[in-house]
Amino acid sequence: MGVSDSYLSKTEVQEMLGVNSFGLWRLVRKYDDFPQPTEPPHDPFAGLGNKKEPEEVWDGTQLYRWAADTPEFTHRGAILLRPLPEDLTPGRWDGYKDTARGPALDWHTAIGTIRIVHNDDRKVATDVATALTEAGNPDGVRIVCALYGDMSFTGPALVAADTAHPRIEYEVEWGNVAALAGQALPWWPELLRVPELIREWKPGTPAAVAQVPSNKNEKILRRIAGNDHFDVTSHLAVTDMANDIRNNRTNSVGHDNEIFPRHAEPRRHRRGARHHPPPSAVRRRSRGPQIRLAQTGPEQPPGRRRRARGRRRP
Repeated sequence: MGVSDSYLSKTEVQEMLGVNSFGLWRLVRKYDDFPQPTEPPHDPFAGLGNKKEPEEVWDGTQLYRWAADTPEFTHRGAILLRPLPEDLTPGRWDGYKDTARGPALDWHTAIGTIRIVHNDDRKVATDVATALTEAGNPDGVRIVCALYGDMSFTGPALVAADTAHPRIEYEVEWGNVAALAGQALPWWPELLRVPELIREWKPGTPAAVAQVPSNKNEKILRRIAGNDHFDVTSHLAVTDMANDIRNNRTNSVGHDNEIFPRHAEPRRHRRGARHHPPPSAVRRRSRGPQIRLAQTGPEQPPGRRRRARGRRRP
């Protein structure tokens, strides 16, 4: 989760900005807000043997954001942080893609193809962007986005990595990506981000009926409940525990579907703004569940659930 760290050497900074050593010296003096070098990652072997002391480095995300905000270098900065065109040509859905870091959907937009990977683990955007560049980028993807695991001003938070600089991640607004796509974007709760479900989605698809996958604890309890060596009371207690796990996970997905918008508003958000949408605005964007949850297992009598909760669980 979050933006992964990236560091650029002096040579890499010059390559990104298209300047020579003198040009970099000039930038430091011309722009008061030009990012300063930072401490390099700790190397316990630096200075030992033939290993040189690390040279000064720059924070890749900070520099990439600075370039996007600076008119002289906007064309070299983070793509999704550059000013969007005033008259956007509506984008279109470009299909489902499997990646090494999870299921993804491609969107063909006015600034190129954006691949959204529905996974909020760390370094997803940079890993997928790096894999694309190493494979020659056969799909022509320009930007890879991945979920951040939080909520932004206009929908679920996103992290992006451009295939031109796949090592560098930066935060972007869901609403800006939706504006480029020209339509509301789909979103799935964490427990339902499975290829089988996402692969079936396309614009206009009605809500799907889905079961929340069983976790390890539930599977173990179900196997124990099927063992004939236990008495009826033990069978009932273990089954109640398994049902409790299933019900809790299903309720969690339903709760996520209420809090996070199914389709966030496809509107632009200017970086630097500090307003927060009121709770009523968030509720308006949440237009009901994306997925109707299928309940598995019988509804349990209240008394039995109370007895199961009173037992000590493994």
